[in-house]
Amino acid sequence: MKFADRKFSAVVFGLLLITAAFSCNKSDGVKALVFAGVPKLQNNPVFEMARRGAEAKARELNIELRWQAPREADAILQRDIVNSQAEQHVDGIFLSVNDPTVLKKAIDDAVAAGIPVMCFDADAPESKRFTCYSVDDEKTGARGAELLFDKMGGKGKVGILHGTPGAPNLEKRIVGFRRRLAEIAPDVKILEPVYCNDNTQKAIEVVKNVIQGNPDLTGFYMSGGWPLFAAPPGPFLGMEPGKITVVSFDALPAELDYVRQGYVYALTGQKLLEWGSESVRILYEWNRGKRDFPKTIDSGYDVITKENVDEYAKSHAIK
Repeated sequence: MKFADRKFSAVVFGLLLITAAFSCNKSDGVKALVFAGVPKLQNNPVFEMARRGAEAKARELNIELRWQAPREADAILQRDIVNSQAEQHVDGIFLSVNDPTVLKKAIDDAVAAGIPVMCFDADAPESKRFTCYSVDDEKTGARGAELLFDKMGGKGKVGILHGTPGAPNLEKRIVGFRRRLAEIAPDVKILEPVYCNDNTQKAIEVVKNVIQGNPDLTGFYMSGGWPLFAAPPGPFLGMEPGKITVVSFDALPAELDYVRQGYVYALTGQKLLEWGSESVRILYEWNRGKRDFPKTIDSGYDVITKENVDEYAKSHAIK
């Protein structure tokens, strides 16, 4: 082969390589965006709903979604995941924060590297994240107190279920609940919270312990629906439905059955699918140049009781 022919072949081969590289990108020649979703932990039904919402929106916008979480609600491991995704230069990170103090530096470092970071569900407000999409936890906690009061009245003893110590969203819910209940029912005794670390089986156990240790218990407020993620009767085994007035966050399918059967009086349902879909949409808009997002975006919530539970299930396509 003549030198000129070999040179021409090399040029053609090089052009083929460049063409192949571009074929790995979007059809319009623009590199596909990569977003990392980092919930608090794996195998939690609320975050599975968020993942479904994120995946649907990512497909719609042709975005590569990486969904990664620690096995348990561990802030250190979550921090390491955020650091790892930042080192891989993803185009955006959205996370539900286990502990804002532990996660602050990881978030700030990612932002310093040019990666937009936002929170959903649980916030790190002192960090450099640009927004947080979540329910107004304190306001919704206060609504939980009103719902409990509507059913239970102004006297009695109430237990509180917490998730992971230090989780800011859960702390706000409980602050809102306690403050409002003290205002409208000052004679009700409120017990100190018990913790389940966002684990369903542990939540069932600690709720059972509170009920057994307080035979005069008249109400229970759950800042998350963890014990209700198992099929009924869960922590209320052996109890008559409605003996204790229960109000809980979240509105997953198993929780709706607790309402139908009378074990739970009311749920304040978060916008779980939107945790994922709105986070992906917001990060997509940020990458396209929009920067005027508010520091917090209130998702709103739904109230579900026996009167509207089937309507809610139908409207949310929950079977």
